[in-house]
Order: sequence, then structure tokens, then C-alpha cells
Amino acid sequence: MKRTLSTTACAAALLSLTACKKSGSADAAKLVPDAAKVIAGANLQTLMKSPLYGGNEEMLESGDQKEFVAAAKACDLGPDTWKSVVFGFDPDGGESSMALVLVAEGLGKKDNLECVSAKIEASSGSALWTMEEKDGRLVLDIQGVDATGYVVDDNTLAVAGSAWAGAVLGLIEGEGTSAIDHGLEDAVDRTDMSKAMWAAGIVPDSMQRGTTEGMTSGALWVDVSSGLEVMASVGVKDADMAETKAKEFEKGFSQLEGLANTFGVPASVTESVSIEAKGESINLSAKATKEDLEAINAALQKSVAASE
Repeated sequence: MKRTLSTTACAAALLSLTACKKSGSADAAKLVPDAAKVIAGANLQTLMKSPLYGGNEEMLESGDQKEFVAAAKACDLGPDTWKSVVFGFDPDGGESSMALVLVAEGLGKKDNLECVSAKIEASSGSALWTMEEKDGRLVLDIQGVDATGYVVDDNTLAVAGSAWAGAVLGLIEGEGTSAIDHGLEDAVDRTDMSKAMWAAGIVPDSMQRGTTEGMTSGALWVDVSSGLEVMASVGVKDADMAETKAKEFEKGFSQLEGLANTFGVPASVTESVSIEAKGESINLSAKATKEDLEAINAALQKSVAASE
């Protein structure tokens, strides 16, 4: 079984799902070090209990990560225990510059972790990790990748690439600075960690070209409690640029609006789209009710059937 740092880290959390700062996600996010240029998270119970997710558990259990889901269930770490996942990384730093923080009831208990690794080894022939106590903390050596896992408490596991292992451990011990409290603070302030999914990041110098030139940061949240609502915020170098870019976005959307309606997107969805400049950022939002989503799905199915 081939493993990379990112896929094994997700597997280690037994998760295969591809607020303000007081939410559960924020507690986990505080363990992502200041070196992170992008941070994202999901509140898994919110996501799995939403109308959009309903009925997808069978797909989860039969997909590429099915062995991890099966191991989780067998070791008292089934989907009903999953709480949140937060992932931070530096796009220019490679796979060693990442941190993944996972929260699930019982995830940090030694018996559960041993059980999961044994189940994976029995099914694949390769253990997921080895464990040892270091300075009073359970530490996991993730097999096949350059990553270390740290048990934070009975419900929390932090996995760090080698470049960030020391910084993540420091944050667990109450030392150092987290990304959401320093480097990403402004971007994080424009998202909402209480939503089903959220993300925030800064635009690196390597991406300062073409349509992204002058963009400094981005933030996003997705709400799925009753349909689908999306908010995105793009930070730019100054207020004048925000006004100019907002007008460009509005022009581009107006050219696509009619086409979207032609393809079955209800007018209520396109009419909900809002694009506005606010200070040094451009805020975009849109929403669709459950009925809107059903109409879009029906239109897509009709289009597929017509093309067959």
C-alpha cells in the first residue's frame, strides 16, 4: 500500500472526507505553527449530519479509504466519534512542512491507537505506526513517511511533518506561536471556523502573476445546514484595487449568469450572488436551498441522459 505524508496523516486520523475563534476547530487550529501559509478545517459532525452528506456513508465505507474506516469502526473510532480536522501547510515547503490536527472521541487513547494499527497491519501487511512514551507523552512514528504523531489528549492527535515537528510539539506544550494568532490572523478573521468547512491563507510570492497579481490573502467558509451557502473573501494590496477587481468580477459573473440559468441553475441561486469591495478585500457570497440543489441535480441528470 503506497503512502504519502498527506494520505497517511489523513488515514492516521481515520478520516477520509475529502466561529469565531472560540469553536472546536479553533482549539485544534492553535496547534498549527506560524510557518503555515494556508490553514483549512472541517467540523465533521456538522458536515455528516447535513442534507448534502446524507446517504454518503456507504460511499465512504466502499471508497479508497475503506480499510481505515473499517479499522476505525472496529476500534471504537467510527464516524459517530469524529469531531473535527484541521490541516495547515506551506505550499513552498514540501510535504515535511505540514501539520494535521484531528479530534475524535477516544482518538488519543493508547488502546484504540494500537487497535487501529494492528487492524491495518492485518489487512495490508504493514503497520500504520509504532508508538512509544517520550517525556510522558505518547508519540507515534508514522510508517512510510517522514511524520510524527503526538497524542495531545484522549481525543486529539496532532501529526507533523519533520520540518514542523518541533514547532507543533512546542505548541502542544504551550510554547511558540500559532498561525491563527500571527501570520494568518487577518485571513482567519475573514472566515468562520464554526461552519462545516473553512479555509484561510496568504498568497505566496510565487503566485503573484496574472489574475492573482496583487492578491494578498484569501478566506472561505461553506455552510451546509440548510442547502449550501458559500462565502469567499479575497484580500488585495489596497482599497482601489479592491474596487477595480470587484467590478471585474461582477462583469465576468454577469456574462455567465444567463448561461448558468440555461444549464438549469435556478434564478434564485444566481440572484443570491453578491460581489462587493470592502476595504482592502473583495467579498463574494452565494447560496442555494435544498430545493435549488435538487433542481440542479435533476438538470445535470437530464443533461447526462441526453448525451448518452
